[in-house]
Amino acid sequence: MAERVMVAMSGGVDSSVAAVLLQDMGYDTAGGTMRMNGLAAEESALQDAKAVCERLGLRHFIYDVREKFQREVISFFAESYIEGLTPNPCVFCNRHVKFPEFIDGAAGDGYDRIATGHYARTEYDPSSGRWILKKGVDEEKDQSYFLYGLTQDMLEKTIFPLGKLTKKQVREIAGETYLPSAKRPDSQDVCFIEGGEDYMGFLRRKMGYSPTPGEFVDECGRKLGTHDGAAGYTIGQRRGLGVSSSQRLYVIGKNMAENTVTLGCGERLMTGLVKVGGINYASMRPAEGDFWAYVKLRYSRNSARARVCVTGRDTVTLEFLEPQRAPAPGQSAVFYDGDVVLGGGVIL
Repeated sequence: MAERVMVAMSGGVDSSVAAVLLQDMGYDTAGGTMRMNGLAAEESALQDAKAVCERLGLRHFIYDVREKFQREVISFFAESYIEGLTPNPCVFCNRHVKFPEFIDGAAGDGYDRIATGHYARTEYDPSSGRWILKKGVDEEKDQSYFLYGLTQDMLEKTIFPLGKLTKKQVREIAGETYLPSAKRPDSQDVCFIEGGEDYMGFLRRKMGYSPTPGEFVDECGRKLGTHDGAAGYTIGQRRGLGVSSSQRLYVIGKNMAENTVTLGCGERLMTGLVKVGGINYASMRPAEGDFWAYVKLRYSRNSARARVCVTGRDTVTLEFLEPQRAPAPGQSAVFYDGDVVLGGGVIL
């Protein structure tokens, strides 16, 4: 009997092609879609996913996780942002909602494993007895950064059919199989924030947040101007400050208790030491001593060589060979050995 695999169907081209590939590999395949944010765009995507499943002759399941998504992802994002952090809701959602809920839902409907349209790879390493998370071969589309929080149980139960393909190849497969999603554009924004709305607008409208104006100050505490609320600024920001100066000024610090935003020159954003907490060792066993890795401090940033100094059960300090620019508290630091995701955590 063929192994039963349920594909997380978003209605987009990636998940649609993932389903095609699984069918071609002989899996007993179905599609599943999660209701998470309740927006009109999500309902439209659900109908697109249903249409793809009909085209491929697949059963289509719907799982409603809106309550948990609101409680654990949207609230996490809002609270973190208001506290002055730069949270990454996709990383948090993958670990705490999307993967565990979909795995449980699929298992309840009789499916052994799940699959997603992420550009990443997994393989089992018999020497360590662990599942290894690896980058997708398409460097421009690789999404392993967002998956470092997955546990060994999640990796064991997940297939990434697109890991060895490029985006161009995926589009070609979609066109050849006449999928309804073949020309659908990729989604870019945080899924629960409607197009065109910024984070502060979302917090005001959805969460009832009212920011308190405060002061821009220099490193000596001298007032440089007035801001609209410290939560609305990120470390490294230059645009939109509204402060006149003979030199370029950047956000180099925030004091949420005093509601001040510190501005300074770009050189003050560089640091060779970064503290990270909430460590998840995705592929490697929990580290008992220091190790070297290439580290990405943002998804869009190149990795840099660093010594990962273990300071606690789930905390490390990164010692970079070259200073790094503007590590933002709340963002993720992900550790790589070649194309293997060793693990990662949240910048403190």
